[in-house]
Amino acid sequence: MKRITVVFLAALAVTVAAKEFPVTVQKGGAEIIKNGTGEQTLVSGSGAVASGDMLTLTDGQQVAVAVEKSCVVLLKGPANVTFTDNGDALTIALDDGQLLLNRKQPHEYTGFSLVSHGFMFVPMGTCAAVKTAPNTQPTAAVINGKVRMMAPSGEAVVVDEGNYGSMGSDGKLATGALSPRAVESLNEWLAEAPAIEGSEPAAAAPAPSPVVPRSGPSPQQTAAAPAPAPASSPVAPRNAPATATAAAPAPTANAGTEQTESDQSGQSADESAKTPAVQKIDKTPPPPSSSKWEVSAGTATIDDKQWTRIALGLDVPIWKFGIFFDVELFVDNEGRFSDKGWNFDDDWVDALSRKIRYIRFGQEGDPLFIKFGGLSSVTMGYGFLVDRFTNMLHYPDEKLLGLQFDLNDISPIGLSLQTLVADFKDFNNDGGLAAARLGFKPLKVTGIPILKGLTFSGSYARDFNQYAPARSWDFTLPDNKWDRDQDGITDSTYYQKYQEDPDLYRMVRIFNIEKNDFDTIIENRDQWASRKEEPFGLIGGDIGLPLIATSLVSLDLYGQAGLRDDGKHGWGIGAPGLALKVWRFWANVEYRRIEGRFQPGYFGTYYLDERLLRDPEISTKSDRLVSDTLNGVFGRLGFNISDVLLIEGSYQYMIGQTDDNKDQRFEACASLGDMLLQKIPKLNRAEIYYYKSRIGSEHDDFFEETPFMYYGIRAGIAISEGASLIWDARYGYKHDENGKLVSNNNISVQTAITF
Repeated sequence: MKRITVVFLAALAVTVAAKEFPVTVQKGGAEIIKNGTGEQTLVSGSGAVASGDMLTLTDGQQVAVAVEKSCVVLLKGPANVTFTDNGDALTIALDDGQLLLNRKQPHEYTGFSLVSHGFMFVPMGTCAAVKTAPNTQPTAAVINGKVRMMAPSGEAVVVDEGNYGSMGSDGKLATGALSPRAVESLNEWLAEAPAIEGSEPAAAAPAPSPVVPRSGPSPQQTAAAPAPAPASSPVAPRNAPATATAAAPAPTANAGTEQTESDQSGQSADESAKTPAVQKIDKTPPPPSSSKWEVSAGTATIDDKQWTRIALGLDVPIWKFGIFFDVELFVDNEGRFSDKGWNFDDDWVDALSRKIRYIRFGQEGDPLFIKFGGLSSVTMGYGFLVDRFTNMLHYPDEKLLGLQFDLNDISPIGLSLQTLVADFKDFNNDGGLAAARLGFKPLKVTGIPILKGLTFSGSYARDFNQYAPARSWDFTLPDNKWDRDQDGITDSTYYQKYQEDPDLYRMVRIFNIEKNDFDTIIENRDQWASRKEEPFGLIGGDIGLPLIATSLVSLDLYGQAGLRDDGKHGWGIGAPGLALKVWRFWANVEYRRIEGRFQPGYFGTYYLDERLLRDPEISTKSDRLVSDTLNGVFGRLGFNISDVLLIEGSYQYMIGQTDDNKDQRFEACASLGDMLLQKIPKLNRAEIYYYKSRIGSEHDDFFEETPFMYYGIRAGIAISEGASLIWDARYGYKHDENGKLVSNNNISVQTAITF
């Protein structure tokens, strides 16, 4: 009884001591939902919200919340906001809505942060606005001072006064100048805000001015730069909290139009910032950002040779649409101008499609997202069938017309649909790769914690013809002198049968009665492959349950499975699995079991290179799968070390009935963070990566050269303002026609200018 009394008194003391924040209603009203009990209280005029309680506003409602003596938070509905006091630190969680923060000295909290759907905003003597909405990504607009913005992946950028910060189409944080309309609406909002104790009249937001990247454009924003293979880039875990965007009252990030601001100094802004105010925000969408031009010249690997490429790129944003035009000219290794991409007579589809890098609508994570053209990284579910697939392995030598179409968490049951087409032109070769995943949350409407996020999904992926690449192979047809053993006798019997039905003869031996020996007759194997059709497909499903789903920590319990649909024995499971994310650290691990000929993540980053090998033997990726029972584990780990170093890697080890049969693969990537890049003059990107599969299957060592090993380097060097030298090299190996291991590299060196 004594112990119960002590616990009760302690709980009572915590409850009594819970910090309360005064609320002043400026328009309409507000509702407070008590933490733990769910009790709802309506506020009109004035009131208070306690630490941990949720403040809810409907459309058109506005309130002001005093969180410090010299700090006010202005909110405009619809919005859901929670203020959490942790002693000397305050965290403001914004589920959706728009918020304007004005913070002055003296500070009562040593730690002060805003979090929204995995993003974190740290003000530095700041007057700034943040807006977010379901299925979008947050954006900050800074009026005075600075805001440090951090993405769920750990990437960070400092947004300076007069600028906005948001997530670009390349998945990187970027900043840009606020539009005139944004500046006007922010100043109107400031003009009506209540004065903060001891502050001066509000200062107008600075007039917008172009923001020039201090480090030059990123490779993803440069027309000449090959799109990076996804395996080389640090990626946030698939199960990180769903990102939701914001655009401050007016600025909206348009794909390809952002200019990266790399200032990571973290220095304090002017602490004498002026007094802000609140006002109804203009909800009219801002005018689209202006088009961006890029001019580049450099070398690129074309048909295993180094050619010179000169390109002119134009990114045109139109509302939520984005179109990147890509006009290029090639000079071959002998110094002659090539008609590559300009031969409209022979292949007008290829000639036309090479003029567009991509067309997109919306951003990934939006309720509707569409991208046509180059696909940099596509993962479906937890990656058991399709894992970070790309169709840009050999860009700019190859420009494939892919499609990504996503519907995200729509309808009361949280319906989601992902679709993928690797290359529409491949359908002309009796082939084509397509995949789809359909998921739903049957308990979403119940609102039951944890269970409301339970997701069931089904997937299907199919390569309609693994031999489609052979349709474009160059080969020499045999003549009518079939004397392969050079005995002076023409193998006329075989030649006659070959003409009657060439598909029957791939490799035959004809017995020569007169010489009592064999003439070895081998039909041209490349021609045989160019006629063959062999599809391959996989069926899969997955279940995910979010055990923890907060802005900074998420933990998912999941399971997934897949099987072949071609009548051959092969299936696999990946369960149970756990996916964890804690701010700048992410990891997942799962148990895997395989029966027959099956491989998890079959349609992966390098699939288009691995689907059909020509030398030393013609074989498909499915042909090379070994039938066995395999058991093992798969794990992925990544972390961001204070914006100095970003590291991610994955490892799979599965063993069969004998040590000789295993599925072992390893992948690692390391890149310098923005904080360190700022200390290195001229360097704006540095990254290395390594990937190898089928380790030990050919009695090879961990780092021994095989056709299933890739490694690469990417680096960017700023030449002058707006101009960068970009080095992108991916190294690999393949077998030639004699079975000898030779290089299979893709190297590009480009000089890019953005204006």
